[in-house]
Amino acid sequence: MTEESNNTIPVLCRKLMLHKEAKAKLEGELSDINGLLAQVESDLFNQMVLQEMDKLTVDGTSFSPKVKPMGSIKAEFKDKFFRSLRRRGMGALIKPEIHPSRLSGWVGEMWENTAGKLPEWITDCITVYEKRTISTRRSK
Repeated sequence: MTEESNNTIPVLCRKLMLHKEAKAKLEGELSDINGLLAQVESDLFNQMVLQEMDKLTVDGTSFSPKVKPMGSIKAEFKDKFFRSLRRRGMGALIKPEIHPSRLSGWVGEMWENTAGKLPEWITDCITVYEKRTISTRRSK
């Protein structure tokens, strides 16, 4: 190893940690801001409803309280709900998905179990690639 690479690697390690710490700080700030936004929006909604205001314009921006019905499927009734949708001709609403991190974990397991030789039925259907990262852990 040359002296230049001996100096470069620790510098890159420090840069990596610096950027990871900056990212964590910004993510924390973003989380705080999202909490503040949710609180202010809730307060504004409640005040506008209380004062029976349908619309308000402030500094060229209009504000209107809206109630939007939302739904989530109860996990224990997912299959029943999907069958019911299909029977009623609404099966197009169902979009089967695999979360990317779950798919990557499964591919990693398959990769290990087959010594890096994935079956053709997998490689025909998905793109497999390697993501190169540096694992970091604080020393005690």
